[in-house]
Amino acid sequence: MSNVYTVSQINSYIRHLFEEDFALRAISIKGEVSNCKYHSSGHIYFTLKDKDAGISAVMFAGNRKGLKFKLRDGQQVVAVGTVNVYERDGKYQLYVKEITDEGEGDLFRRFEELKSELLEMGMFDAEYKKKIPEYALKVGINPPMVSISVRPSRYSHHMILETGGFVINLTTRALVRATDYCGVRSGRDVDKWKEAGLTPMRSDAVDAPCIAECPVNIECRVVRTEQLGSHDMFIAEVAAVHVDDRYMDGKGRFHLEDARPIVYSHGEYYDLGEKLGRFGYSVQKKP
Repeated sequence: MSNVYTVSQINSYIRHLFEEDFALRAISIKGEVSNCKYHSSGHIYFTLKDKDAGISAVMFAGNRKGLKFKLRDGQQVVAVGTVNVYERDGKYQLYVKEITDEGEGDLFRRFEELKSELLEMGMFDAEYKKKIPEYALKVGINPPMVSISVRPSRYSHHMILETGGFVINLTTRALVRATDYCGVRSGRDVDKWKEAGLTPMRSDAVDAPCIAECPVNIECRVVRTEQLGSHDMFIAEVAAVHVDDRYMDGKGRFHLEDARPIVYSHGEYYDLGEKLGRFGYSVQKKP
């Protein structure tokens, strides 16, 4: 088969097409700021949108010197820069050099109006509030989807935003110390792989590593992000699943009990212990 290209070659070719387009070299785009994040590196990541579409944007730290105001969600702005392809992920975005404040955006104004109406109706009263989960939750099974909630201050938060993916790892009794260590130490301060004695393993579908010591690694690709006050919820589709063969039997069944999984609850770790029953056992007819 002739003319077969690698993904890198295609992304590189598309990037060159963008760079040769005169209109995209210096373009001004008007829109409303959303999902604005100030990274510890000094870069600003955000989405510029109107009622019909959105485009990812980044202003690097070196271009922030001319920014005379703090960028925030809901602002209507004119961003001047270059549209190009982030070659690694094959995604195009706006690389911003200048930003002009145009006041409050219409989308944000309508959001605030709706919020005020719901507030008057009592929809934000304590009785309606639900605790935001700290760990992974199932969203759907067809297609398989999950969600995780992460504080924007967490070191992993910007990584998920930039790469668009994450990996859920099943942790076990043997990994309880490593699990705790990774939860209380930040990757910006220490090498958690080294200190926790864990081994990174290349993923198939996302730009985030699996953990070789974990019996199950679930690769997840983010499809939507919801801002929920103290946390951002990343809703993702399951892109790949890796299972240690040691816990599989000849019939393709995974033996969870052999992996000795643990559960975290209110600051403490517990061994899940023995199996108590199977789904539907309560309504099965006794022999």
